[in-house]
Amino acid sequence: MDQEIVWKQAHIDVLRHLYLKSYVGDYVVEYESMLKCCFRDTEITHGRLAIRELQRKSFIISIEKDGTIWISINKRFLPQIKKFIEYSCVRFIEAQPVEKMIPQEYNTDPLFITEGDRHSKGIKGRYYYYMHSRTHDLMCIIISGTSKQRRYFLGSVDNPKSIMCEVYKVAKRKRKFYKADFNTAADLPHGIVENRQPIKAALDALEFLKLVRKTGRAKRGSEEYEINRDNVILTTIYDFDNRHSQ
Repeated sequence: MDQEIVWKQAHIDVLRHLYLKSYVGDYVVEYESMLKCCFRDTEITHGRLAIRELQRKSFIISIEKDGTIWISINKRFLPQIKKFIEYSCVRFIEAQPVEKMIPQEYNTDPLFITEGDRHSKGIKGRYYYYMHSRTHDLMCIIISGTSKQRRYFLGSVDNPKSIMCEVYKVAKRKRKFYKADFNTAADLPHGIVENRQPIKAALDALEFLKLVRKTGRAKRGSEEYEINRDNVILTTIYDFDNRHSQ
């Protein structure tokens, strides 16, 4: 059974929370409350997908009472779950960005942190995002599984030549999209397309800024995104023409 799940940190976080609850006494946990306890707002979708997969494999069971969904660990699999928690096959890089990688004009505390999509030498990397103290431009430092550090200046959606704005303009044109769609985007600069990292970093930043959001659907393991139509920023003449014609 464990071979059929591509284990991610979200799976382990859910199982650890429910496993501990089963021994504290609150064996059944309210679904939405558990999500808020385990995940940041930007990670809720990952949490829901993890719970769905764990339910499909019967590690988690659920009941509905008075319109509220409650979930619990499946006691039949307690030994396996304990093993997964203690010997998780997913490891994450523990290194921090070196100080010299953060320019003086950027805040030294990361604005937010995300996980890499892929494993390198069995370890997932981390993406650390920093904001310029004056212009509010964003920069990302990526630490890979080999502990190599790489830096990208993402800029902002207000700068038409920045990575962030280039990716956002393509996203707006597509409206709904997957990360892989950007690999063949003809109007993206080659320097962005040739490496998946800046595209992922820009999409993570746009999601953090609530300019794009996940739809909850996926294709071949890749999550679908859509433009947040309630929070569109005008970046091209076409945008302005569309706004005036409505």
